[in-house]
Amino acid sequence: MRELHHALFATAVIACLPATATAESKPEAEAEPEAGSAAETRWAVGGSFDSQPHGVFEYGWRSGPASVLFNTDTLDLRWSPEVQGGRWWVAARGEAIIAGLMRTPWHDGEPAPERARAASYAGVEAGRAFYLPGATWASASAATRSYVFGATDDTDTAVAPIPPTTHVLTPDLAAGWWTPGAQVYARLSADVRSDGPQTVSPAAYGELRIHPAFTVAPRVELRGGVADGQDDITRTRLGGMVPYSVPVAGTSWAEWWVEDFAAARAGLSLRWDGGFASLLADTATFDGATAEGFGVDVVHEWSPWRLELAAGYAPRVPRKPDVHRFSSWLRVTREWAP
Repeated sequence: MRELHHALFATAVIACLPATATAESKPEAEAEPEAGSAAETRWAVGGSFDSQPHGVFEYGWRSGPASVLFNTDTLDLRWSPEVQGGRWWVAARGEAIIAGLMRTPWHDGEPAPERARAASYAGVEAGRAFYLPGATWASASAATRSYVFGATDDTDTAVAPIPPTTHVLTPDLAAGWWTPGAQVYARLSADVRSDGPQTVSPAAYGELRIHPAFTVAPRVELRGGVADGQDDITRTRLGGMVPYSVPVAGTSWAEWWVEDFAAARAGLSLRWDGGFASLLADTATFDGATAEGFGVDVVHEWSPWRLELAAGYAPRVPRKPDVHRFSSWLRVTREWAP
């Protein structure tokens, strides 16, 4: 039961965050379990390497239900005690300058600095996760965020106008099922905005992951979402081989900002003691466009360390002559330890 709760509360941080947030693709009900009385820390360093590379640095501290996580440009302060049958949480969260990667957009197959905007937000959230029979869970939450924007040295405001200060309230319902080799979850949310294409922007998202712990095993991941009235602030980030966006091997991190999408990843894994390697094929359709990519990723753990390495090639995505079709991801993590 403790193992189940560990994984369930490692699925409601993403369920109550905007789609653009730089958080691992896990709802809060699957987030990390409550730590013991002794304080623990975690850190990681890595990056995404393509025609527009990004570095990442993470540092976390936790003790009991309290946690602090710094992730590159994001600070998350959280209180999430376990209670009978679940967990509740309150949190404050902010992201500075590069929220949603709005500072590094792409357009028509190449980086588009003329469309860049500096973006920051601060907000609070609260929610409750319920651990249900049969390895299922459900959560309800609400988050509010206030965004401020600015131009960069390269911004052309004729093609990328600077939005006004925007306040967003997001109620969210999520539910899922978890086992070690398969997970599924769905969420319904709505962004209620002070400024934007429309006042209320509803959205639905679902995800299925199958990766059994056999020596040679299939790996299947399906993701999809539909929304109405979103814009650059709230659209889902798609592209890259990072754990922070919908993946497409060989493409750049958050190369596309999408409203309606369906994405599939299929592959074959070889496992060994402490890790696995997968051959992968990705395909995605979104807002009338498609993308495909092929890659490999490797994960190896030796407590308390974890290594992630991935590389991919996208042979048919649109590209300008000086923009390549390769991308990779590397991260070294020291997991939670005293």
